[in-house]
Amino acid sequence: MSQISWDDRPAYLEHLNETDEFQKNTEGIPFPYTEFDVDQWLSGVMNLQVARDRKINLAIRNSDSELIGEVGAMDCIENEQGEIGYWLAKPYWGRGITPEAIRRFCEFAFERFQLQRIYGKVFATNPRSARVLSKVGFKHEGTLRNGYFRDGQPVDDLLFGLLRDELSCESG
Repeated sequence: MSQISWDDRPAYLEHLNETDEFQKNTEGIPFPYTEFDVDQWLSGVMNLQVARDRKINLAIRNSDSELIGEVGAMDCIENEQGEIGYWLAKPYWGRGITPEAIRRFCEFAFERFQLQRIYGKVFATNPRSARVLSKVGFKHEGTLRNGYFRDGQPVDDLLFGLLRDELSCESG
């Protein structure tokens, strides 16, 4: 994993427009993903990289160093926990890349921010993402009924948590 840069702009536009599944399965990725969206996102990420504040986003890259996904955490330090978020380009799904990236990111975030807990919310309609967190060692802690509204319809959020001493060293 590495820093995100403005050079990644075309990859964001390409990958986040491959499918509307990102919009359906996340709280913050619109579809279609426009130039305005990527410019807003990258401006925020660049400012955070300078500030090194309570949020960090890192690129997931292929063997040619091209952006194929992202993993990050927000609200770090507050209560010694942080909320994780991630995405991976559709052509790379099912290869074990996301669990490995999350595991490595969690190792980094636990150390960098001295966190005791990292948590993630997954829509109940996205079992693939729930499996990814489980592979890394996250435990299902509960369901936030009607935790989010997508297009005016309630969606349950599944809450997963990982304590510092629970991080699995297994890959994929």
